[in-house]
Amino acid sequence: RFSGAGMRKDHSGAALIRKCCVPPFKHTAQDLADLFAYCAQDVRAMRDATKLLRPLTPTELADYHANERINDRGVLVDVPLARAATQYSAEEANDIQNTVWEITKGMVSSVRSPVMREWVLDRLTPEQLALTEVNGKPSIDKSVRANLLACDDLDPDVREVVQCADDIWSSSVAKFARLAS
Repeated sequence: RFSGAGMRKDHSGAALIRKCCVPPFKHTAQDLADLFAYCAQDVRAMRDATKLLRPLTPTELADYHANERINDRGVLVDVPLARAATQYSAEEANDIQNTVWEITKGMVSSVRSPVMREWVLDRLTPEQLALTEVNGKPSIDKSVRANLLACDDLDPDVREVVQCADDIWSSSVAKFARLAS
């Protein structure tokens, strides 16, 4: 729609694809005929949209070809390294949780809980508290944590807990766990 293409993508196709192509298969002959018609229309819509696009620059085309090679061949994964990263992350998360437990004298057992947010908010100055407001509500999201950590007068214990939260929330090891399996 944004490009003014005459053809429109038929969004009912997703349901047909699930019904006909994802086990358990629960489709009728009419569903298959509808899926065939959907696919034909989808190709026409994509061709129409493609005609409205500018040609790729040489750099974009090179990136496209590199991505296609990766998609065709896959990528090599160092499985032992992925497992080690997952193990290290679990140990690091445990250390962080223990640090938070000690700093808060057992009041916060997880930096991923609302209790941690309340513990931090209860210890902020009015000026610092104003930095936590996102959409009219107090938050401890990434930008808020960065703003709090930039405060020179932030209580050292609060700084450590906020830094711990930032460390644990910024590490994404889910991809390593998927690669390791």
